[in-house]
Amino acid sequence: MLIKGSNNAVLNVYINENNRPLIMTGTALTGTTVSVDIKCGGRPKFTKSGTIVANGLVTVLLTSDELSTAGTYQTQATVYFPDGSKFISDVNQFPVGDTL
Repeated sequence: MLIKGSNNAVLNVYINENNRPLIMTGTALTGTTVSVDIKCGGRPKFTKSGTIVANGLVTVLLTSDELSTAGTYQTQATVYFPDGSKFISDVNQFPVGDTL
């Protein structure tokens, strides 16, 4: 679980379609980019660039400002392929807790 106010926190975002990971391997990924929309409650949505680290898995670095609220955050990744096509993932959730 991520902690409210953490800085440079690494968030693993799973890119799923119908609860199955999107297979992203090989040279076809050259030039592929990922953006991740993140939202918590009534706060405005923000978008981060992600780094593909494995099939269906992207990492995003979050700042203390972005993690300033405890609660359940939602993510949705968009994968942009070099041929101009894109894939929008299922919505996922992750908790952010208060400090002890």
